Amino acid sequence: MEAQTIICQNCQTPNPAKNLYCQSCGKPLAQAASTPAAPPSSSQSSEPVQPVSQVEEAEPASQSPTSAPVYPTPVQEQPPMPSQEPGWQGSPPPGGPPQGYHPQEMPPQQPAYYPAAPPPPPPAPAVPTVENLGAWKDGWADLITGEASKAGDVEKEFVEEIKKRNIPMVLVEKVELASKFNKANFLVVRKPGGVVAVQINPCGNDLSLSWSLYTKHVPNWRMLAVLAAIAFVVSFLNALGTFNFGIFFVNWVFGTFGWLMPVAILALIGGYVWKGSFWYFFLENPGDIANDELIALMLAVHQSIQSAVGNAGLDSGKLRNKSTFKVGINQRQI
Repeated sequence: MEAQTIICQNCQTPNPAKNLYCQSCGKPLAQAASTPAAPPSSSQSSEPVQPVSQVEEAEPASQSPTSAPVYPTPVQEQPPMPSQEPGWQGSPPPGGPPQGYHPQEMPPQQPAYYPAAPPPPPPAPAVPTVENLGAWKDGWADLITGEASKAGDVEKEFVEEIKKRNIPMVLVEKVELASKFNKANFLVVRKPGGVVAVQINPCGNDLSLSWSLYTKHVPNWRMLAVLAAIAFVVSFLNALGTFNFGIFFVNWVFGTFGWLMPVAILALIGGYVWKGSFWYFFLENPGDIANDELIALMLAVHQSIQSAVGNAGLDSGKLRNKSTFKVGINQRQI
């Protein structure tokens, strides 16, 4: 007689009827049999059939080892990661990190970006000083009371008057010049050999007018060489009385430097007595023609200021007169 089997509803595997769980997947088996059972024998008919509920409640220990159900292996939980950071915070735990802990790799560090510093501002151009124009030679100044508001008009008219004269090799420009105490705007009239600086600026409520002539000092190298030669010759003649050549040479060389000072003093006195200037033998003299041209430039500037004051609606007759113009040792009476 064939034994009764039960079909597993989960994996369709035939199981003996005495199994409570599927021997393949471990799921509980249903009571219905897949094949009809043979009629019970006479020896079995006398035994009562247990209900299905009683059969399910029976202890599985009575089953044979071969028919023991297979349970799924439980998944072991991994220990939690102590930290998601690439390293421990503080000191590491005793015995090192737990097994299975793999620190997170640091991403490649990108170079820090710092914006480039802006370039430093260019240095402010140095304001030229009045001394840069040269040595002061002559000048004039006056003040018109209560007419400070007319400074712009007079300045504009002055530039127009200089242009009308059409003087050769004359350039007019407006520049800012510094002195020891302040800075001021000047109208600079340039000509080879000299510069006339004109001021037409407000002075409180009044209008200030002025001009000054400046010339460059050029050393008179030829005359300086003559003075040095005189000291050299005088020292040589003074050392001739020495018969020892070594002593003679020392006296000659050092005597030359010693005679330079007396010769320079005599030249200063001679220049003042002869030409009325201490620096006559030391500075280059432009000559009478060049000096006359500078005097003519001063006259043109002075007359242009007078005309500009009248054209701006002011009384030019109140301006202070100037009759003497000089350049160095030259002087002209107008």
